[in-house]
Amino acid sequence: MVAQGGQTTAVHVPDEGEVVVEHLELDDQPTGFQLHDLEPQEAVDAGIGTVAQEVVNELRVEDLKVGCGHRAASKNAAGNSPSGGRGAAPSGRCVRYAPSGDQDMTVMRTAIQLTAESGAWPDLVTYVTEAERLGVDHCWVAEAWGGDAATPIAGLAQHTDRMTFGSGVFQVGARSAANTAMTALTLQRITDGRFSLGLGASGPQVIEGLHGVPFGRPLTRMRETIEVVRMAEAGEKLILDGAQVRLPLPGGEGKALRLSLLPGDIPLAVYIASLSPRMLALTGEVADGWLGTSFVPEGAQSSMDALAEGAARSGRTLADLDLCQGAEVAFARDDDDLAEMVAARKPGLAFSLGGMGSADTNFYNTAYARQGFAKEAAESQALWLAGRRDAAAASIPDAMVLATTLIGNESQVADRLALWHDVGISHIRLYPAGDTLDERLATLGRALDLIRGLEASQPADGP
Repeated sequence: MVAQGGQTTAVHVPDEGEVVVEHLELDDQPTGFQLHDLEPQEAVDAGIGTVAQEVVNELRVEDLKVGCGHRAASKNAAGNSPSGGRGAAPSGRCVRYAPSGDQDMTVMRTAIQLTAESGAWPDLVTYVTEAERLGVDHCWVAEAWGGDAATPIAGLAQHTDRMTFGSGVFQVGARSAANTAMTALTLQRITDGRFSLGLGASGPQVIEGLHGVPFGRPLTRMRETIEVVRMAEAGEKLILDGAQVRLPLPGGEGKALRLSLLPGDIPLAVYIASLSPRMLALTGEVADGWLGTSFVPEGAQSSMDALAEGAARSGRTLADLDLCQGAEVAFARDDDDLAEMVAARKPGLAFSLGGMGSADTNFYNTAYARQGFAKEAAESQALWLAGRRDAAAASIPDAMVLATTLIGNESQVADRLALWHDVGISHIRLYPAGDTLDERLATLGRALDLIRGLEASQPADGP
């Protein structure tokens, strides 16, 4: 265990009766904490150490504040992760330990998300640094058909100390598999291990229309891209005779290469943005976390089942995945204000249902249909494709907007957050509403207070 700006890090070794303590901020030195209790020294020097169970049992809960940072994969004596792959994930969830050591409390990590084009660069820097000051754990940077995600992450990481970053997402058709690995490992190096690789298949309109790459077999391309990333991270030569990725190119003059960039000490966490059942199952099987969207907690069971099915293929459970979902958060002054908020969000939802994809392939529409809004999704899409966009928005019921967002008065938002927690979400992306930076930060602060209140309300024997 090492101190890092008032924080400490340790790694879980379950077979040896030790426990995870990820980035605990200490107000006072915990009772019983002694540096000589921590070993091996090599791991301590690398920023990862272990803490004996009896030491953790003496920690007082009131001495600890939970704040997730880097994630370190558990490894057995042979240096392998429990699921057999290098860097295959622990849960990624923050854990607060009661003095008895008998029960842990699972809480939701918090995140923001942005794009390079979402504001002036100085404003983005301020937003991220202020979010870190408020206690946000992570920042996801998206790319679609505007700015890329890697460049802002490299820049923003230099303005923060604790916050972790992730690509939300790199489209697997936009970069070669090797270039994806190069970019991810470079960002892991630049951020001092504070980077997570988020990957997504996107859709045919972007992949074929913008990048000129066939969209066919996105599931296979995703799996093979991750295989290449893991090879690169392990320092191996990049050799894969896949259906979508073939390295080196057969019949050419090239030979297999390994990256000259050495991997860091902290395993690279890989997240998949998935909506379809098959991609959800792949997420459970090979990824460290799920980047979800278009989420209705009341209809989440089908997604959770698909994730669990995939996790079982690699000897894991949902507890081994960091389940990340996101939604806009906004606080209404009264019922009239809430009605205006709901109406203002219908055009955006109509775009997701009708415009985010082709007439034949719209993963967002299908996801909403699977979560209980099949009739509404089909009707809005048909109106959108007919060019009747105002009608497409008007057809969406208020209940659908409320089900997919975190908007309402404080009590309503708190109830929605509790529901997200109860269905298993461990990592929440917040899109705070507001016309100005100060308003967005104020909304973000209120949401974070509600999440902290949710954690405090959990019973001592767990949720």
